[in-house]
Amino acid sequence: MRSINRKPALILLAVSGALGASAPAATADPTPTPSADLATTVSGAAFFGGASATVTVTNNGPSAAQNVTVTDTWRAGSAFTKFQGMGRPAGVSCTTVASIATGTATCSMPSLGSGQSTVLHLALGFYPFTGRGTLFDSATAGSATPDPNSANNTASVIAIT
Repeated sequence: MRSINRKPALILLAVSGALGASAPAATADPTPTPSADLATTVSGAAFFGGASATVTVTNNGPSAAQNVTVTDTWRAGSAFTKFQGMGRPAGVSCTTVASIATGTATCSMPSLGSGQSTVLHLALGFYPFTGRGTLFDSATAGSATPDPNSANNTASVIAIT
């Protein structure tokens, strides 16, 4: 009969952590913080007897902007102005405070979806009716949703006849 020569084997086992400790629990992915990059542009035109300004606010996303406000401020440079109206889309409410040479319109809307825009139109008349004047208009948009790029929230225009 043949004999088998067996040699003892050494087995090493690496264990991490304390003996008897359970593995750490898996953590769920954190909920991303919503953000909405609102961008404002203003264009204007002066014409015989008045001026107009168009304010466009665009939400570049990625989330919907909640409780959006737009504040538009204007003043006349060389003539008195008379506020003649503010065009706005449905769902947008505006409050206007206007004096002889300056004014402010504050508009609000519940939300503005990612990729959506809203447009406001301002009409002014120059008085006394010389037909000539200058409009300085500036608009700023904001919302309750954090904005990662506030540098593009304000825009201005100067329109001269």
